[in-house]
Amino acid sequence: MAVLRQRWERFWFEPSNPTDLGVCRLLFFGIFFTYYLSQDLSEWATVSQAFWMPISYFRDFHLPVLPREVLDVFQGIWKAALALSCVGLWTRVSTLTTFVLGVYFIGLPHNFGKIHHLDAVVLLTCGIFALSRCGDGWSVDRLVRASRGARPAASGEYTWPIRLVWTLMALAFFGAGVSKLRHSGLAWIFSENMTMVMMQANTPLSARIAQFGWLCRLIAAGTVLFETGAPLALASRRARWVIMPGLFLMQVGIRVVMHVRFHSLMVCYLFWVPWQRLGRWLTAPLRRRASHAVFYDGACGLCQGTVGLLRSLDVVGRITYWDAVNDWPAIRRNFLHLDQAACLKDMHVTTARGRTLMGFDAYRALAWSLPLGWPLLPFLYLPGVAWAGRRLYGAIAAQRSRASCPMPVHPPTLTGGGIHGAQRTVRTDAASVK
Repeated sequence: MAVLRQRWERFWFEPSNPTDLGVCRLLFFGIFFTYYLSQDLSEWATVSQAFWMPISYFRDFHLPVLPREVLDVFQGIWKAALALSCVGLWTRVSTLTTFVLGVYFIGLPHNFGKIHHLDAVVLLTCGIFALSRCGDGWSVDRLVRASRGARPAASGEYTWPIRLVWTLMALAFFGAGVSKLRHSGLAWIFSENMTMVMMQANTPLSARIAQFGWLCRLIAAGTVLFETGAPLALASRRARWVIMPGLFLMQVGIRVVMHVRFHSLMVCYLFWVPWQRLGRWLTAPLRRRASHAVFYDGACGLCQGTVGLLRSLDVVGRITYWDAVNDWPAIRRNFLHLDQAACLKDMHVTTARGRTLMGFDAYRALAWSLPLGWPLLPFLYLPGVAWAGRRLYGAIAAQRSRASCPMPVHPPTLTGGGIHGAQRTVRTDAASVK
């Protein structure tokens, strides 16, 4: 029992980084935002009430079809919440709003005679995101916290949401497989059932497959085998690498052969992808290249926040960070051309090619090494941007001693031995130090 309990807790709460959950949030809500953006959900208000057949929670909670004007307002809020959930801005509020309004908007079409069962998994996934800390990775909220020096540690809080989606999907497939065997037994496999299904699909490819009875029975057997075996993917890593790709390919095959779509459930396969490991594998060639070195004032709160932000953006790991206060002896040994006073005054960057830049030019050089900064590169090279950027940087640097930069009581000794006897509890004018 102790072993089983340990495995149970490890499955749900094994410490992990927020990367996988954050990427899943970004892609999940991004896909559904794109899907629903062009849809006018207020059109449901124009459907005749003769077709109104409310599903259980619409009936139990007496939820009506709202007037079109009201639906227009709420669908605008919902789509905005989907977009904010995607980028991770005000993530707690936006994901909760997405779930609450999604209960209505995702459920609304089901009240007019056609029930899409797989939408339940999508709606429950929205609820899981609303209860989780999915905004701690790959989000605007994460960048804001990083600028304040906060860095999330590995935690089981980033594991259980993904594992819960795994469980929902495994149970959905398992239920489908058991239902086939419960109502039809092995005849679902060995009869002409799949042949008739192919003929009813009435597509050129399905009609061709229906001509081969052995192939139809093989497809039926594979379907039942993979669906009833889905829970094994939760317990075995080896089974996971066989069963989930098999189910994914099965649904792709159904789409191609019979033109039946499973777009809602297909999105949830994102949770089975080890995004962090995949990212490390894809960026391995970039990591082997020479890196940029950033030199900053480690006694400055604003500088520390800037470095925290850079660390979050540096998904490839091509930047090394040197504290010009505490790391100066090592900096002096490895970078003989640098001056400590200059590094304390302005952030310096030594590029992989040995070129040293400072201030705005240093940030522009870093943008080349930050994949998330590449979209900004065209803007950074527009005429006049460099002129404005250098002056803006100079103004911020001149004010940081009064804003958020605690300075030593006495001017530092700028020697190879670093700064001696510095006390970092009193703010002084920047000019007296630099």
